[in-house]
Amino acid sequence: MAATICPTITAETASEYKRQMGHVESFATRIHVDVTDGDFAPRKLLSFDQIWWRGNRTIDLHVMYRLPAEHAAGLRPVSDDAPH
Repeated sequence: MAATICPTITAETASEYKRQMGHVESFATRIHVDVTDGDFAPRKLLSFDQIWWRGNRTIDLHVMYRLPAEHAAGLRPVSDDAPH
């Protein structure tokens, strides 16, 4: 079994998320993204509605929300030509 590099994105702002995603997209096909609500976990990171990824990536979404199911309905990849 081969190892897979799976970098983590932990961004507090949309611009930081875009920067981190731009960096890891250049080499990773699988990306781990942390989202927190500042309640379940003490640190507030981007919310569900602020994250995006290109459809050709596998995303491991680490959800640290008190009520995650209430926030996840809109999750979906974006097309390669969509603005971020």
